[in-house]
Amino acid sequence: NEEKKENNNTDLGENDIEFLKIIKPPLELDINFNKLLNQDYNLVKYQVHNVFSKLRELSISISNIPIFLVYSLIINCQNLASLKITYIKDESNPDVDKDNVIKFNYICPILLKYLKKLESFSLINLSLSTNKLPTLVESLKSSNLKKLALINCFTKKEDFNLILPIFSNNIFTEIDFSNHNFHIPSLLNTSILNSQTINEKITSIRFNNCELNEDDIKVITNFVAASNNLKVLDIGKNILSPLACSTFGYCTAKTNSLETLRINECGITGENVLFIFNARGSKTLKHINLNGNEIGDIGLVSISAFMKKSSEIESIELENCGGTNMGFSNLVIMIQNNINCKIKYVNFHKNNLTIESLDLLKAFNETFKKRKLVFALDKIEGMNENYDLDCAIFT
Repeated sequence: NEEKKENNNTDLGENDIEFLKIIKPPLELDINFNKLLNQDYNLVKYQVHNVFSKLRELSISISNIPIFLVYSLIINCQNLASLKITYIKDESNPDVDKDNVIKFNYICPILLKYLKKLESFSLINLSLSTNKLPTLVESLKSSNLKKLALINCFTKKEDFNLILPIFSNNIFTEIDFSNHNFHIPSLLNTSILNSQTINEKITSIRFNNCELNEDDIKVITNFVAASNNLKVLDIGKNILSPLACSTFGYCTAKTNSLETLRINECGITGENVLFIFNARGSKTLKHINLNGNEIGDIGLVSISAFMKKSSEIESIELENCGGTNMGFSNLVIMIQNNINCKIKYVNFHKNNLTIESLDLLKAFNETFKKRKLVFALDKIEGMNENYDLDCAIFT
């Protein structure tokens, strides 16, 4: 409701309630529970109860609000398959915030126990208390979850170690432990990431911003190389040393299944790109994210050589990588000359291109149009406002 946005009014009104009542499943809903603060609790509970009972996916943000409101509404979502909870810390009222964290630690295991159809559970920015972790572990072990994301939920590795028993059942297919400052992959080396007794159910692992070291990279590399089912690997925002890049190159060459690789903002240089993406290419990779790595034209030449031997690649993210006309031209010509190339999307935002680089795209415009290939580029100084290319989007 635009009028409400302009007035900074986030309360739910009668029209909002009526809208919620007529939504039909299957349903996905993203709710900021702070909007319910000033509402009549019984009105909200009973008017939208039927909607919540039909929900399949729910994403909520909570902060300084009555926890019972969150609990009583979520517990009615008996058909819920996916639940994402983001806790927003209340810096202005630390006492209330501390009390809410305690209460939410208490109700989390209860929610998992009663939501029998839940397959995906994501918890973000909520500090899990040591004394409640055993109860949470039991609820997780008895659940039917396939996807588990606990992001920025542990302050020390001793607490994380307490949840390791949940992996004994090998029920998870996707795990996300991003935003932790201790070495989680090494802690998981004897359980879910053990390359000797490989867990073939795992299809996605994410350790974004986890301060990974060379030992962690070795654990991940061995697992990726041994797995036949892992599709997604996200280790973005971790600084990779030259040795880590060299180690990691083993899995990009040996993987039998990996399709999506996110190594954005990892401090990778142009010289180290060759370690990760060697000229032998990959038979499985489809999506690569290298955003925020200062690889320059040297790295772009290596990437082009890798892509030439990797016919399955569909998208590559190269935003803010220090590329110039030379590296861009090398990439464009490689794509043009490689008739087996399946690439559909190239993100080249925030690089150092000039108007001359567009002349090359213009020459290949019809070919790229037929292939349904799109380059995402910044508007370049000197461009005519009416400059139009079917194969490029300028922002």
